[in-house]
Parts: sequence; structure tokens; C-alpha cells
Amino acid sequence: MDIRHINPIITNLIYKNEINNINRYEKMDIVLTYRPNFISALLLHDEHEVGHFDIDYTTNTVSMGIGIEDAYQKQGYSKKLIRKVCSNVQFPPDKKIYIDTDASEGFWDYLGLVKNPLYDFTEDQRDVEGAGYEKFITFGELTRV
Repeated sequence: MDIRHINPIITNLIYKNEINNINRYEKMDIVLTYRPNFISALLLHDEHEVGHFDIDYTTNTVSMGIGIEDAYQKQGYSKKLIRKVCSNVQFPPDKKIYIDTDASEGFWDYLGLVKNPLYDFTEDQRDVEGAGYEKFITFGELTRV
């Protein structure tokens, strides 16, 4: 896989937080990190990680994961993190990106992931790309979220 050279990238965001009917604007940062065959975008609030999205391509199955603290969900941060990672990594548009287990309460379905036919694989399929992963989306589809 081709990966562009990545320097630490920080994107500043301002987010509106309503506490006791008083609107406060707080600074959020997205920090892009990279290590061989792994790229991650971290969502920081006051230098504390409150979310992340990463793509791991250390094996023949490219996988992804996401986590956002409850207080920061449903504010568009997941899509911002996904877009940040996708704009800094290159895969063919038809490359499948998998999730291991869907515990997202509908988030992955909302993005367009579909059930992987190799989720329940046979022993002779153990080394096939995506075997045992629950859902997938193509990289091209992921870049359009």
C-alpha cells in the first residue's frame, strides 16, 4: 500500500458545548499519527483524547476501528476523523476495509458497511482476506462519507 509521508498534522476545530443553557465554544484538535502500516486520527479536547479512527494494514486484511466518548458523539466528529485518515492514505477504490465486530448500535450500517460473506468462514478459508471479519466497505465508499 502506498502511504504519503505524514508529518504530525493538527487540525483545530471549534465545538459548541451547551452547559446550563450557556453556549461555550471549546477548542478541539485532530492529530494524525502514523506508524508502519497503521494510520490514526485522534480527537483531542484540552489535550485529552476523546476519540479516534484508525486504519490498520499490517496483515492482508485491512481493518479499521473507531471510538468516540459518549459526550462527543452525534456531533460529526466521526466523519471528520474518517475523512482526515482517508485523505492521507491511498488504497485502490475497490479495496475492502473491514471491521472485526460491529458494536456500534447502527453507526457502521449508517456509513454503508455490509455483511461480510466470509464472517463465518471454513477452515480452508482461514487465510482469505476478510475471513472472520463481520462487515466491510470499499475504500472508495469510505472516502465519500
